Amino acid sequence: MTHQTDEPHRLMLLPPWRRDPRVKVMGDYLRERFRRNNHTKYHKYCDEWINNITLDQLGYFIEEKRRIYSGVVLK
Repeated sequence: MTHQTDEPHRLMLLPPWRRDPRVKVMGDYLRERFRRNNHTKYHKYCDEWINNITLDQLGYFIEEKRRIYSGVVLK
């Protein structure tokens, strides 16, 4: 008997943003941003913070990253 994976089912249990391919692309940026903006004693919470980001927050960080790399000054 072969073991069948329930990977598609497991993916459906993830929040919608976790299924979004932009999250993988943004992961390094979000980690860098978290570590740069938080005291070192909080760095252990970085992955938890990323896992709890909402789609609206993800959209904000995507826009922020786009502006930074295009040279637009953030206000």
